[in-house]
Amino acid sequence: MHDVVVKVFDENTVVLWNRITLMARVRGQYVSNEFTVTEFYRKEGSNWKLLDLTFSSVRDTHEIAH
Repeated sequence: MHDVVVKVFDENTVVLWNRITLMARVRGQYVSNEFTVTEFYRKEGSNWKLLDLTFSSVRDTHEIAH
């Protein structure tokens, strides 16, 4: 995990953006792929519920704005 940005919309809604690098072994070679992970949470009572989780590929020029 490289970058984390949290956006609080109101007391019950939060979005997190994370930049991650996944490492895998493919046909004997190690490869890495960068993704942006977007998570949407909604507070229900005293608990946070994950509403959506999305992985998006990252272009070389992509940065998460703080």
